[in-house]
Amino acid sequence: MFTRNEALVLAVACGAVVVALVVPWVRPGLPPVVVASSPEPLPTWRPAASPGRVAVSVNLATAEELERLPGIGPVLARRIVEDRARNGQYTRPEDLLRVKGIGRKTLDKLRPYLQVP
Repeated sequence: MFTRNEALVLAVACGAVVVALVVPWVRPGLPPVVVASSPEPLPTWRPAASPGRVAVSVNLATAEELERLPGIGPVLARRIVEDRARNGQYTRPEDLLRVKGIGRKTLDKLRPYLQVP
């Protein structure tokens, strides 16, 4: 099956993989290892806007832009765009309640991020 040297190399390689997988759990908080040719680590996710900043216009935003809002996934974003096309532009934040899946709690989370004429 394997020669003694092949088995030794295979065992060392498997051990290295196990160590590489276990070390992050044993010592959390260590900075990621970046090899010289690897890309920069990805930035952490931040909300599209925060209170006091320019908000997203629900009348102009694409589905992809709406997905960046808290509590809005691909399905709700698509429903917002479809509702806007079918029923016209939103004139106040409460108009979003006509979208299936958006209730008072979701609307309250979205308010700081919304720009509605």
